[in-house]
Amino acid sequence: MNFTTILFLLIWGIVVIWVGYRILLLSDDPWRWLKLAGVAMAFGLVAIVVGFSGWAGSSSPAVRFGALSVVVICCLFVSIYLVPVIGRLVAMPLTGQFDGGTYELEARPLFDVALAKMKRGQYEEAVKEVRRQLEQFPDDTEGTVLLVDLLSKYLNRIEEAERAVEDFLEQGPHVPAKTFRVLSHLAELHTGKYSAPEKARACWERIQALCPGTQEETIAYQRLAHLGSAEFHEAKKVPVRFRVQKSDRRLGLLEGPADISQNVPSPAEQFQACQQQLRDHPRDGETREKLALLYAEHYGMLEEAVEQLEFMVRAPNQPRRQIVHWLNLMVDLHVKFGDNVSEAREILKRISQEFPGTAYDFQARKRIHYLGLEMRRSGK
Repeated sequence: MNFTTILFLLIWGIVVIWVGYRILLLSDDPWRWLKLAGVAMAFGLVAIVVGFSGWAGSSSPAVRFGALSVVVICCLFVSIYLVPVIGRLVAMPLTGQFDGGTYELEARPLFDVALAKMKRGQYEEAVKEVRRQLEQFPDDTEGTVLLVDLLSKYLNRIEEAERAVEDFLEQGPHVPAKTFRVLSHLAELHTGKYSAPEKARACWERIQALCPGTQEETIAYQRLAHLGSAEFHEAKKVPVRFRVQKSDRRLGLLEGPADISQNVPSPAEQFQACQQQLRDHPRDGETREKLALLYAEHYGMLEEAVEQLEFMVRAPNQPRRQIVHWLNLMVDLHVKFGDNVSEAREILKRISQEFPGTAYDFQARKRIHYLGLEMRRSGK
């Protein structure tokens, strides 16, 4: 073979490999198209070798005509096999505008069969179906949660549910959101149906250990702060009897308002309870918010109230939704108990600066516009 023949063979090989690769990507039956591509490549090689050898190697018209006939026949067979696919490749940019083009489906578990069996009360069959899906996708969060629900809520086999959670965690490390989703679900079951606060506490503490420095760790801390002891949960099981006090039958004849006593702790008692809770859990946002309201409403100490909220705003790993809530609460306190509208406006500007381009930014700017109206409504 001369250099020209070798060059054409090389170009033909590159074209065939590229077309074959595209065929495999586009075909629903890749093995069938792989066979067809092999046949087409064979005919193409025969056409090139015979054509160049017969045309360039002989001056006889009969030999040249025979070589040309072989080339034509081979090209005809190649066109039969490859023209449909090549046409599809050429038309794909246009047809993709209407049918969305080709894409690869993401492999994911399907729990429709398991959910249908669960609705029919076939819980054991549903468990088997979920386990079958989890064998292929062992780190799937929704499947693990569904399995935990089936085992604990419907079959009362909490030990197996705990084992399912352990199997999921062994596939890790997972992203914090997945770890939190599974462990918090198990913790809620221990807190609610099974009244096992110590096991729930272990779940929340494990979230803290597996998700350090994240919002999930902060949420777990808050749940631990209000989990309560085993005695508290046992007391909740005892029915509470409320004694209804006999009302005064002369309410319509009284000159002033009726004195209806309520069993509500005094502000001083609430203040002491908040102080005790914060000594044990200093990052308890719910308690600090309650303490801030006590400072502002009952003691008139606006600066101390804002300081409590500011402590939580500056705490690390707080969800931004909660941060915006505390900042807006600062504005509420300034509007209701303060007389300096500029401080409230600066807090709203702070929301816009920390969360630009978000819905929080839009709401803060809108509230700045109506802040003077809020102050007038509060009597300032």
